[in-house]
Amino acid sequence: MIYYATVHWNSDAWIDIQLSMLRKYTGNPYRVFAFLNGIDRKYYPRFDKVLDARERKHDVKLDRLAEAIMKEAEDSDWLIFIDGDAYPLQPVEEVLAPLLDDYPMVAIRRPENLGERQPHPSFCATTVGFWKQIKGTWAKGYQWINAMGNPDTDVGGELLGILERNNVTWCPLLRSNRINRHPVLFGIYAHFIYHHGAGFRAGASRQGYYDAGLYTIYKRWDARILNNIVPRRFLSRMRASLIHPEGRRKRRVHRALAAVKDEIFARIQSDPESVKQLFLSDEHDLA
Repeated sequence: MIYYATVHWNSDAWIDIQLSMLRKYTGNPYRVFAFLNGIDRKYYPRFDKVLDARERKHDVKLDRLAEAIMKEAEDSDWLIFIDGDAYPLQPVEEVLAPLLDDYPMVAIRRPENLGERQPHPSFCATTVGFWKQIKGTWAKGYQWINAMGNPDTDVGGELLGILERNNVTWCPLLRSNRINRHPVLFGIYAHFIYHHGAGFRAGASRQGYYDAGLYTIYKRWDARILNNIVPRRFLSRMRASLIHPEGRRKRRVHRALAAVKDEIFARIQSDPESVKQLFLSDEHDLA
């Protein structure tokens, strides 16, 4: 049995796309467990189990999905975490079986996003038994040095720490795009998994913000003044506002990216397989 754990947040736009591609490319019996925050309950019957949607933290939701799956699954069953805006482009068993014979875990890794090192939850496959054995978690915490030379962590940080402390070699699925409309978003990994990225929010990515010069704003005199005069409890709200230069720059990045996201999503809605032609082929005219 294959168990998929997925999260959809405040939008049902990806549900039919993802479920149709899982049906197409999963040959063995499978079940899909989900969090559906902010989504009409009419979609719940499309999944095998939907957990309480009040939880907001992504890493906690993933851990709770794994716990729910482990209550009914056998140790030999596959456990696959997959983001709501991700889906397979090849037969799942055909690709994963030889990899899981050689490695206890197969997951997307995104070094293109400021040097990320951790397994990424947009797609991660292992066995239920291995997840139990290592007491797997998607919590942040364990740090690495990112491409800017700074300590960094994100969802999956603690998982990376567990694997490294136990000298576990895992198999990374790396970006295989020939055409890149963005350095991190709209990625195909190992010619196998498509991950739209930021499919449920307006954001870009750390690398996208870096390329747009966002991190240099911290050194500007106006940003430093605002950061120093605003009480700490209000700082995150201030930095996101139009008053702060960081907020203004982010909004420009988001506006420019929104048109690209809408364009690509329209193609996916018509044909989820079109991402192969968009990003793996030279025939990529989106006009």
